[in-house]
Amino acid sequence: MLQRLLIQNYALIKELEINPSNDLNIITGETGAGKSIMLGAIGLLLGERADYKALFDQDKKCIVEAEFSIEKLNLKKVFESEDIDYEEPTIIRREINSNGKSRAFINDTPCRLEQLKTIGRKLIDIHSQHQTIFLNKSNFQFQLIDGLAQSEKELTTYQLSFDKYSQLLKTKKELLQKAAEQSTDVDYKKFILNELEEARLEDLDIEELEQKSSIIENTEVIKENIQLALSTIAGEEEYASINSLFNAHAALKQIENLNTDYEKISTRFHSLIEELKDLSSELEGEQNRLEYNPEEAVLLKNQLDGYYHLTNKHQAQGIEELIKLRDSTQIELNELANFDETLENLEVEIQEALEELTQKGSTLSTKRNNTARSVELKVQELLSEVGINEGIFKMELTPLDNPTKSGLDSIQFLFSANKGIKPESIEKVA
Repeated sequence: MLQRLLIQNYALIKELEINPSNDLNIITGETGAGKSIMLGAIGLLLGERADYKALFDQDKKCIVEAEFSIEKLNLKKVFESEDIDYEEPTIIRREINSNGKSRAFINDTPCRLEQLKTIGRKLIDIHSQHQTIFLNKSNFQFQLIDGLAQSEKELTTYQLSFDKYSQLLKTKKELLQKAAEQSTDVDYKKFILNELEEARLEDLDIEELEQKSSIIENTEVIKENIQLALSTIAGEEEYASINSLFNAHAALKQIENLNTDYEKISTRFHSLIEELKDLSSELEGEQNRLEYNPEEAVLLKNQLDGYYHLTNKHQAQGIEELIKLRDSTQIELNELANFDETLENLEVEIQEALEELTQKGSTLSTKRNNTARSVELKVQELLSEVGINEGIFKMELTPLDNPTKSGLDSIQFLFSANKGIKPESIEKVA
């Protein structure tokens, strides 16, 4: 309920503050007195467009503020859904600066216009000469009849079933769409899977394969350089390393007993000679093992070429990505293979959910229809009291082919004020 309305610097209004009573309040005045201007200002609290030209004084900002008592309106969940603190009383405010920019506040907290619209329209309902804003909307009509029928519990359980049913339909749609997309290239997917499985990806060590391939391709160069190293170390020429060190060691042996330092140096020369012998033996062994094997060379080349082909083809960065592709392709093919069974099980779930939804929807519809007939009779009595003896009011609930979030029926409020005139939508006749 509106407890206070403040309008500052808007159109013809310099400043106006009203504190309405809890009963009926009527504001009268001649044409041009400013009644519609007040409604325009209130419209700003409903998120309507702000125009700086409407400022009374262009150098000052416009403020429209309203305070409401909302204790009995059950709006806590609405505030929570909009992430706004619930307060009693609640104050909503709109400010327009001289540059045309506007700001909105709910309980002194800045908010978006959409939030202001959501909260404001729960607090204010404007009925103008040619339009009744909420009464024409089916959502409001359902809220009204459910409020009168006290069917909030039935509506909540129905909507939970509706959400479950809708999610199953969505799952079915996605499943059919995915199956349609995948079935068009199932043969290609099988080819990819076969290609990736034949590659035996887990057994591949690319670094080792590349190293082996490089050695085989350069066998002759390697052998030539090993031979050169062997000649330098242990060749027959007298300048070969081992021969030179052996001669040096023999000379030192002649004097090692004269000084311990000479003895140590002689020992080190001996160690060098033994190390070079070991190196020479190792190089000879490596040289003997090195033989160009054309069959192994072809095998290694095919393995590497196959790997490079797969990485380029699938734009993969390495073996791990190829393995992921292989596994995901296998899963997709398995899903296609099990598609009929999956769809059949899903159809059963959908049918069960629909039966449950229909049962709960029927309970809700029965309660709404019973209430509608009762309300129609009471409204008929009220119409007679105000002299509309031939008036007809109907809350028409029409079964739908498919369930909706609101129920199994559509709703329409119909009215006729005169005898012989068929009742029509309130939007058209009221």
